[in-house]
Amino acid sequence: MKTNEKDMDADIKKLARTHARAAIGAHVESMNKDDAPAAARLSAQTLLDRGKGLGRRGGHARTPRHNNKKVCGEMISRHLGMAVLASGLLAAPAAAENFETRLSPSPLTDGTRVNIKGEGTALVQWDGNILSVSGNFQGLVTNATTAAIYDGMGIGIPGPKAFDISVTQGTSGMIWGSLTLTRKQLADLRAGRMYVQINSEKAPGGNLTGWLLPPHPFPGEGVPVAGQGFLPQFEVKK
Repeated sequence: MKTNEKDMDADIKKLARTHARAAIGAHVESMNKDDAPAAARLSAQTLLDRGKGLGRRGGHARTPRHNNKKVCGEMISRHLGMAVLASGLLAAPAAAENFETRLSPSPLTDGTRVNIKGEGTALVQWDGNILSVSGNFQGLVTNATTAAIYDGMGIGIPGPKAFDISVTQGTSGMIWGSLTLTRKQLADLRAGRMYVQINSEKAPGGNLTGWLLPPHPFPGEGVPVAGQGFLPQFEVKK
């Protein structure tokens, strides 16, 4: 009977280690990608190292053998519970980051004023892997031709184009796209340096523009706001 109990204990521990290592190993593989944050890769590797020790002899207290069924039940719950907990924690997705903007007429001059009109909104969401872009616009004088996300030097300071996104070819419609970012581009997005721009037939250098910033209330044009309100330079991550 003792031999059977020992064999069962060993089998249960082996099963628990297998499940836990599989869950942790899959997480480590995804975290070891080049675009994964260094802290995440280190954390994942630490979990893998610990996972290799799951169920080792020195990590479990000896249990009296006076009640075989109870002992086996407790061992199964303990060892398999550790595996389920490890896989559940590692599979939990990170919270998405949202950024938004109001699209308004791009910088204009007296000569271009007549062609640069309209308004819109844009929302982007970063889920840790993909940047999803969506939005709408209306009131253009001529049809939209292209749309893109640009990477500026700072809030309100233009810069080069980073990505093309899709746009409805009309005076009103939608913008959309799915993008992958480098670490630098993600840092620029969080710092408020990226902006959306829609170009049109009569305004090829910019018809509507808006800097992507953390979500914030907009009471309306010229409406006073109590307190300091939303100050972009202090709200973004440096």
